[in-house]
Amino acid sequence: MDDVNLSRMLNSAAKSLRVQQFKQARLTEGLSGCTVNRDLTCLRRMFSIAMRTEVVTTSPFFARKVEFLPESGRERVLSLAEEKRYPDVASPLLFDVATIILEMRLRPEEVYEMCCPIVHLSGRTAHVHVPDGKTPDAKRDVAITKKAMLVLHRRLALPKGEYLFPFRKGGGYDWSQLMKQLQPAHQKAREINA
Repeated sequence: MDDVNLSRMLNSAAKSLRVQQFKQARLTEGLSGCTVNRDLTCLRRMFSIAMRTEVVTTSPFFARKVEFLPESGRERVLSLAEEKRYPDVASPLLFDVATIILEMRLRPEEVYEMCCPIVHLSGRTAHVHVPDGKTPDAKRDVAITKKAMLVLHRRLALPKGEYLFPFRKGGGYDWSQLMKQLQPAHQKAREINA
């Protein structure tokens, strides 16, 4: 397909009505809202590249004329009561990871990448330096709360190498063992005093 045909096709699709028709057609095919949202994300990326290379001059996504579908069933938020019961039902490792995520608002991969040199417990403000992440703004210093401080002191005292958490595999991270513990811990936290 040459640039002229691509330009015509994208300019035709740039009308938000055409994108809405595409979205409805995908739903009519029986696809889930999550799948349709991934299609829309791909389409939005195509428009972004086409605008940057001046193949098209407008996009229904940049004009905010396309709404993504609500997604359900993919995310579970613990209630405060369940969070309080976590120490009784979670393994010590899962509890430590959950505490740091909840207290410091770190992403799971930021917790697993935590190593001794980036944890600063002394000084005016105790913090963890996050050297990189998903976005350029992910590089930051995150203050350590009192609850997280207890966990970090305990993890730093364990003589298991440079990293504070043990599930590392090759150049990537093997979280499967810990993630297998996640759902049973959530279920137990819900069942206690239910």
